[in-house]
Amino acid sequence: MLTEIVSESDIPLEGLALINFHADWCGPCQMFTPVFEELSVHFGNELFFGRVDVQNKQKIAQNFDVLSIPCTFLFKDGIPKEKIQGYKPYGQFENYLEQKLNY
Repeated sequence: MLTEIVSESDIPLEGLALINFHADWCGPCQMFTPVFEELSVHFGNELFFGRVDVQNKQKIAQNFDVLSIPCTFLFKDGIPKEKIQGYKPYGQFENYLEQKLNY
């Protein structure tokens, strides 16, 4: 399940979370949306999935120093641990998440 992040307090303080910064007008973001949705179905029981619309939530994007989109952060216990810039295909993100979840 995907959650739209409307404030930083929506990011869980426990466990892993994958937060995607995007905008409707961004071509690479549009390409990544179905990948992110599929990842949320596959890994949704193991980590939180959230999205931030940078056009509507500019302050959140600024607070995380998001300068280009799509941009995805891996959070652990509410703290950003890794920043992934740009579009990545499903298989690449799937492998990345499996490593992070210690499969």
